[in-house]
Amino acid sequence: MGLFDFFKPGNKNNSNNQPAKKLIAPDANGDFALKNSDFFIKTHSAKVISTTVSADFYELFPEAAKPVKKGGKVEVRFSIVDVLFWGKQVEVTFNTDEISGDLDGFINKVNSLLNWLIKNKKLVDEVIIRDLLPLKNDNWLDEGETVLNAEELLNALSLTSIGFDEETNIDLHYDDGDLFGGHTVVVLISAKRKVKEASIEG
Repeated sequence: MGLFDFFKPGNKNNSNNQPAKKLIAPDANGDFALKNSDFFIKTHSAKVISTTVSADFYELFPEAAKPVKKGGKVEVRFSIVDVLFWGKQVEVTFNTDEISGDLDGFINKVNSLLNWLIKNKKLVDEVIIRDLLPLKNDNWLDEGETVLNAEELLNALSLTSIGFDEETNIDLHYDDGDLFGGHTVVVLISAKRKVKEASIEG
């Protein structure tokens, strides 16, 4: 039951995309004070090639938007800024269209969470070790590959992006360093600052 849209990727480098701005580092206290003007908008678009809706969908969800017609275009906009985080260049992003109301207030919450997160890498590392070290050693060792220890696991991973949803829940995306066949490592953190789990996706 639900909405199934099949998209054909569009041109991601359209005129709405702006060049990336300079890398923003934390201040002397290790904190960020990002502003709306620090972000640039990146638009992803796709052409709808087929749309199907189950018969009872709009009875259950009358407020849902009608599906885009075949041949139409769907766009999703993201606000993005590159920051220096844990010694690496990392992309901070959120879906611009999901944020209603006070955008400056939302970005202030993002700053608060970033400033907590940058000082609490150990909490994230502990969950990565808890969830992924057994997974790697039990299921993802190549033939002839030796068992990894916690330090080797953490050193292989590289944080690439920090995403926020409209409730300021966080997902951290890591390059897996080929430990898991090129899958992305994702760590989920609640808006209440609880590091929940680490998994592989993609």
